[in-house]
Amino acid sequence: MVLIKINSQEVKVNEGTTILEAASSIGVTIPTLCHHQAIIPYGACRLCTVEVESDGKKRLLPSCSSRVEPGMEIITDSDALRAGRKMILELLLAECPGVKIIRKLAEEAGIKQSRFSSKQPGEQVPADLTRGVPREGECILCGLCVRVCDEIVKASAIGFEGRGVGRKVVTPFAALPENCKACGACSFVCPTGAIKMEAELIEERLKKLDTSERPCRYMLMGIVPYKICPNEYRCHICEVDQEYEDIFGMHPIIGFRLEEAEQRND
Repeated sequence: MVLIKINSQEVKVNEGTTILEAASSIGVTIPTLCHHQAIIPYGACRLCTVEVESDGKKRLLPSCSSRVEPGMEIITDSDALRAGRKMILELLLAECPGVKIIRKLAEEAGIKQSRFSSKQPGEQVPADLTRGVPREGECILCGLCVRVCDEIVKASAIGFEGRGVGRKVVTPFAALPENCKACGACSFVCPTGAIKMEAELIEERLKKLDTSERPCRYMLMGIVPYKICPNEYRCHICEVDQEYEDIFGMHPIIGFRLEEAEQRND
């Protein structure tokens, strides 16, 4: 066990625990946008930054990806942190003015309007349902969709392209990738709703598979060993689809991977 202090409160946590997890364990909320418990921390949004004093040195660290160390003294809320979060939220609000979660976080931070020039919600580009890539004006480049596809689904069907202001999430060659399993995990973890996986899109993707059979998408995900789809890929009416959501209480592929990890650790 590691002894630390969070906002002057002593806390004992397991070695390897992140600062975000430690804070959550005592009911301290730290805002995040790019974090998901099943995905390796990336520290993209920096909203979760905290002040840390250790070995006589003060640092600003992203709490989602920073592990606790003995004797750490952590501050999760201060004038400096609030100012930093406001700056981040103002930039996000200017880039994605129509996104509900960003507007909510901005309001909670006391921001009524961004000081930076803003895109109008009407300028957002609608989703291309043949690709399922994020919609411009809603994607914050948190990378959750890319990481869940790579780490959890293990398909690597989408990725980043470009650098700086030209950086965006795309599919290879801007086409429907053959390795996409139409699982919808990218849509499930997206914090802003930039990726949509409607029933029609799932059906369309699966029907484009290069096979004479109709493999169930849960077989493609590796959750079931073998199953042929009896519903012409109308997954929204499938009892198997609902059954797995009920079992895991979250997206089935994410729940399945978390269960696998728990079994390995037992």
